[in-house]
Amino acid sequence: MLADLPPEIIQHIAANLPTLNALVSLARTCRRLYKILADDRVYRTFIRNRFPNVETPPFWKDAAKALTARSRALDRCGVIGRFVVPSQDARVIGVAQSTRRDRPTLGHRPSIDSFECWTGDRWEDRKEVLAWGAGAEIIIRLRSTGKNAKQQCLKFNDLEDYSSRDDICGVHVLRPEHQSKQDDKLHIIYGRFNGSVDHIAISPEDGSYEHRQSFNTYWRDTSRLDLSSGPEPILSAQSSSGIWLYRTTTDDFEVQPFANLETVVTAEGASPYHSKFLSPNRIAVGVSGRSNYLAIADIANERISTVRNMLFDDGTRRIPGLDFIAPLNSQIPGHGAPGELFLSGWRMSQVRLVDTRSPRPYEQEYLDNTDFNSVYCIQPLGHCFLVGTGGNALIKVFDLRMPSSYNYLDAKPSVSLNRGYFSPSIQKLTAEANGVSPNGRLPRADYNCFLSHEVHTTGQRRRRNNRWTPRRYTGPIYTMSSPSATSATVYAGIVGGVVRVDFACTDDLTGIDGAWYRDRFGLDKSSSYDEADQRILQLAGYERPLPNDETSPVILRNQAALEEVTENDIRREMATGVDRRWRRSNEDSKDKRW
Repeated sequence: MLADLPPEIIQHIAANLPTLNALVSLARTCRRLYKILADDRVYRTFIRNRFPNVETPPFWKDAAKALTARSRALDRCGVIGRFVVPSQDARVIGVAQSTRRDRPTLGHRPSIDSFECWTGDRWEDRKEVLAWGAGAEIIIRLRSTGKNAKQQCLKFNDLEDYSSRDDICGVHVLRPEHQSKQDDKLHIIYGRFNGSVDHIAISPEDGSYEHRQSFNTYWRDTSRLDLSSGPEPILSAQSSSGIWLYRTTTDDFEVQPFANLETVVTAEGASPYHSKFLSPNRIAVGVSGRSNYLAIADIANERISTVRNMLFDDGTRRIPGLDFIAPLNSQIPGHGAPGELFLSGWRMSQVRLVDTRSPRPYEQEYLDNTDFNSVYCIQPLGHCFLVGTGGNALIKVFDLRMPSSYNYLDAKPSVSLNRGYFSPSIQKLTAEANGVSPNGRLPRADYNCFLSHEVHTTGQRRRRNNRWTPRRYTGPIYTMSSPSATSATVYAGIVGGVVRVDFACTDDLTGIDGAWYRDRFGLDKSSSYDEADQRILQLAGYERPLPNDETSPVILRNQAALEEVTENDIRREMATGVDRRWRRSNEDSKDKRW
């Protein structure tokens, strides 16, 4: 019998099981197997086999649980949206009262950065840092969970008076491994549209700050910042005079650029207009001119050498310009070293998977035949990636999985099916649901989700059916940021604010281990909260037809509140595999898809 085998053989077998569900089911077989499989080494091997290249803290059992839950939520469209609102008792750092010199007609465009790190000997002991530009201010939220649970909000501004030209255009929080951090302070590099780029060190305990560095942009308007990873990060600042590169670990207060990315441009009349670090020493540069192309360059000893130029014209028409680049090596297992694989987003809504080792300009193209807004930002997340668009408050979810990748759907049906909570007819319906293949897999996780919400600004109403109703937000998703490779949270920047998007299934939040999941997302069982940033939004979305499908109708879905979920919603979830909060806009529709 299996239980009579030596522990080493049992652990080896268990570590190679296809899913976490199978591993847990095996551990429940008998006491001896439970004791043997409780070893963290089993889960460590499981993660390395099923989630390779994903950096996790050494809490292997919890990490396996979190990564599986995120994979499941992405496929089941388990989405929770909430606003992130600065606390009313936020500590002010710098200038307390500033005077605005103009009257803007639109809200600010937030730039966001976030990260989380583990501070103790448990999965729960972690700290998350979130920073975003709110006009001329930088809002910082520090949240610790576990033994030293607390939350703190800071507001930084160093200007006595300001206008829209002083708005923040980029924020980067230095990670603990960065060598420029010689203390326990919070180090931030930020830039303003007026051309100033600075490095400050904030002490959250006493509310003081120190101006550490100023990066010389020659006071040209600055539109975007980027910071490489690694212990010696390089800063890039995009201005009207080019894209400049700076060393951040120098002891100089006024830092001069060591290079301009004009050096990677080889075509006559071309100029760089967008750049993104693919690795600590590799950068991708979008170049415009008579033709559009991507230049891949390596940085060594303050010298830039072009590795490859990738042309994106098809010979008959010029492809619109590049808008965003996102490194992707950690998302697809076994596919090259850092800097060799990335996603590129274009102004005609295309997203392309690029491999610098391939002779082709791109390996795969991801299209949406229902929305053609420009790509504003891309956020890799597990086996999927998210696309923030230039209109309709739309986030698109695209599936990246390869056939050999981990999929929680390889597991057997959930425990509730085997316990007889539903009738045999419902169990049969689950197995024969629309889109479920004979091996039990549901369709790929390709869907669109609207972050639309009511805008409660004075005068922002429109007339409908002889009534004045609040205007709904239909603007862009400017930026996105996820705290870590294991996180299921994405912070999305919209006009004038930030929305927190958590990928979590309702049955995880309300099940036996609900407290574990709710702690990860800072949620309670109810969706009625006193704090403004805890109010759960009822989002809308739809399943996206395949790119070559021009006949299937697009059916809108709306989310129900957590406390309004009924038995019918649970039955629909069992039948379709989509989170129970999603309902068709017209419940009388004969369509049986989600």
